[in-house]
Amino acid sequence: MTRFEFNSVFVAILLAFAVSEILVSWGRLIRHRGEVRPSGLYLGFSVLLLLFLVLHWQGFWAYRTVPFDHGLQSIVILLPPLVIALIAFILTPDITRGDQFDLEAYYFEVSRWVFPLMGLTWVLASVSDMVLDIADTEHPVFYLVSAVITGSLGFTQERRVHATVLGLLWLVALGFLFFGAT
Repeated sequence: MTRFEFNSVFVAILLAFAVSEILVSWGRLIRHRGEVRPSGLYLGFSVLLLLFLVLHWQGFWAYRTVPFDHGLQSIVILLPPLVIALIAFILTPDITRGDQFDLEAYYFEVSRWVFPLMGLTWVLASVSDMVLDIADTEHPVFYLVSAVITGSLGFTQERRVHATVLGLLWLVALGFLFFGAT
């Protein structure tokens, strides 16, 4: 087993954990649908997070030529999926039978943590690309701008701002999906 394969297994496990958290969240919401006030923002972000997880997993292939001779190389590629797994865990609501649950209120409650962590993920992804020398010179600026815009959602409760930024993030995700990272 190469060092890339060894690291890719750990990344895959972290991403699988995050995907399972999102799916658990959706399952709970479906099971308790009569007690949950739905939220388009929550649904839009959770689907977007799932798409970013898939794109991150797919983008991991870019690291296949890295020798992973030093522990720092492994740490920098593990940090983004670790933070994404934490985001998925925070995003998963605890719903109990008989309680009315306002998903939009929950979305704004966890947004204080989720979006700054999502911004941190953009920064960590940029750092890992730079440390491992696989990024173009344009990517750090793109990642930094994305980090600031995404992280700023943690500091506002304005629904229109969240909807606008999530719409922009959807465009970014669809751009990566159809045109790749370059």
